[in-house]
Amino acid sequence: MKRRMNLINTLVIVLAVLAVLVAVTFVYHRMSLDNQQTWMRETLRFYSSIVDADTENQIEILKKLNSKYRSVRVTLIDPDGNVIYDSSVDEFHLENHADRKEFREALLGKLGEDIRHSESVGEDSFYFAMRVAGGNVVRLSQEWKNMAGLLGKALPTTAIIAVLAIILSAAFTHRTSQRILEPIDYYAENLEQMILADTEDIPVYDELLPFVRELRVQKKTIDAHLEELKYQSETINRLIRDAREGMILMDSELTILSINASAVRLLGGDTSSEYRGKDYLHLCRLPEIYQKLEQSSDSEHETFTVEMNSTLLRIYINRVLRQDELYGVMMIIADDSENLRLEKQRKEFTANVSHELRSPLTAINGYAELLKNGMVDADDVKRIGGTISDEGRRLSAIIDDIIKLSQFDESKVQQESTEIDLDAYLQQILAVYNETINQRILKLSITLEGERTLFFPEAMLHDVLDNLISNAVKYNRDGGSIDIWLSNQPNELRLRVADTGIGIPEEHIGRVFERFYMIDKARSRAISGSGLGLAIVKHVVEFLGGKVFLESELNHGTTIEVFLPKTDPNSDAE
Repeated sequence: MKRRMNLINTLVIVLAVLAVLVAVTFVYHRMSLDNQQTWMRETLRFYSSIVDADTENQIEILKKLNSKYRSVRVTLIDPDGNVIYDSSVDEFHLENHADRKEFREALLGKLGEDIRHSESVGEDSFYFAMRVAGGNVVRLSQEWKNMAGLLGKALPTTAIIAVLAIILSAAFTHRTSQRILEPIDYYAENLEQMILADTEDIPVYDELLPFVRELRVQKKTIDAHLEELKYQSETINRLIRDAREGMILMDSELTILSINASAVRLLGGDTSSEYRGKDYLHLCRLPEIYQKLEQSSDSEHETFTVEMNSTLLRIYINRVLRQDELYGVMMIIADDSENLRLEKQRKEFTANVSHELRSPLTAINGYAELLKNGMVDADDVKRIGGTISDEGRRLSAIIDDIIKLSQFDESKVQQESTEIDLDAYLQQILAVYNETINQRILKLSITLEGERTLFFPEAMLHDVLDNLISNAVKYNRDGGSIDIWLSNQPNELRLRVADTGIGIPEEHIGRVFERFYMIDKARSRAISGSGLGLAIVKHVVEFLGGKVFLESELNHGTTIEVFLPKTDPNSDAE
């Protein structure tokens, strides 16, 4: 207490000295600065009213003004910004002043003013300019210490005063506090002995006797409670700390009372921060969770699922209610990403497969029924047969794509590398689309760089190139262009397919690699699209350890670039 009294007293004196210094300096600085600026303005106006248009006469008068007021810098500037005369610097060494603020304002017939600060020397330069007869501009300037400079100048004196004040304050406070606290210090030093003594004979003042007796009773009660609380606290903390699931205990105001590291990690919090005693929003601001916590509910238990940072979390909320009022909340967070994701993918895949297979089967069954019942004219038999054949091929292609994706899911893909002639291989793939390319007048550009021979898994390369070229042809515009670029480098195979087609809206770009995802399903079916092509490309690239990038602009086209690492064929042979 003595130290605190000395510290507080000293701090008050120092702050008072500093406050007075700042206040006096500010008032002095403001009054002096205002007076000087007013004098400079009036002097400038007076000068402009008495001089004629003769430049030499103007210079003579300025020299007289400078000889009388040495601290004021005087400058005469012509209308083009060139310095004619300067009282401090040779005018031939000065740069053009046409860009100075005060000069520009003076040319407009105003009283130009500007301040330029110098933090390094703690001074401000004030500039006042006015146009005079003949078009020239007269400028007065003066350097003036700013607040920082004045405070720095006064700092030594202030420090001496503050040191003296601290010394006097410390001596006065020490003597006063010693006389006040001396009796209390004695009883404080011997209080524990008085409380623990078995005898009722307590050597204290009569006024303190009831206080000491009550302390004895309270100490015994507190010791017993502390032991019980310590055991309970250690048990609860150990259970919460070691749990794999995230656990958070909150009061009725959603202030965190206890939290384990798993909860912080699952909810994306900072593991180095302390969240106990803070509102839940300091930890997580996900609306789906906070709304459930905040809303009143008659149910004591509630379970729901949220997605956060690509992680699916199952949240269990247990409310502690007392007389229909919320007393506290316990929240348990479990990472159920894998199970929930697999369940979601299974449902989506089943629904999409059923839908995609139903369309060609419906067409095939319908036309077959017409043929079976003889309800088709002889002229339409060929057309219907062609439709059945097309739908059958489409159905077969969908099934093949589904089988490929299933193989990737089950890691049953065979990665067998063969020697590939890139020129012939690319022409072989394009041969399927030559008729469509010619009919739609598409301009095809092919660029091959590096070695023409490639040792690579042929089936996987075919899946990537065929799907990218197929999309570039299908979703292009008549008269558009397709650019195919392939670079066979020693350690990497890079390929890019760019088209000038319909493009992909920005909000769909992140989902086009999902299975069965189609931006315009009606249009995709019209051009035999199943929504599996880019999903296969993604799985092939990821299986080979590569990367795929997509850029697209609506109504301008799409560019897809793939980077595939190459394995050493000799290492495979070994």
